Amino acid sequence: MSQRFDKLVALLKELFQLDQPDLDFGFYRVSVEASQRKAAVEVSPLPLNKGERRFVGDLRRVAFVDPKGIRNLGLTDPKIGFHETVKEIERRLGDPNVMLDSFIVSNTPSHVMRKLWGIEKPEMVKRHILFQDEDPASYIAAMQRGVAVA
Repeated sequence: MSQRFDKLVALLKELFQLDQPDLDFGFYRVSVEASQRKAAVEVSPLPLNKGERRFVGDLRRVAFVDPKGIRNLGLTDPKIGFHETVKEIERRLGDPNVMLDSFIVSNTPSHVMRKLWGIEKPEMVKRHILFQDEDPASYIAAMQRGVAVA
């Protein structure tokens, strides 16, 4: 594989941080644990059909979406700051064709979190926390805009 791809694989290994049980990202962790048995992390993009390849070109976007209740998480919890972690990894990767992003889709209402964290909903959205029950018609579009804007 190319050096850029090898660099991406190395950064994804770091991204999963399996030594930190607080950062269990469900499906992704299961995939990495299964690969760990072979002492390797296998990462390969999903194959695109011919039309998709023409449309997308060399650009690759990876969005981590973590549906969860956030009532018991503090504002400084690594999961809440994960959107910054993936952007730092994206910067270190240095490949303009690879964009990383992450979102939490919360089932805990924003008004509950406003009381616990002392910040307003727009500030939560800036941290890529979206509210599925409050914004059912727009939270997916917000994720797409967030990924597209990078």
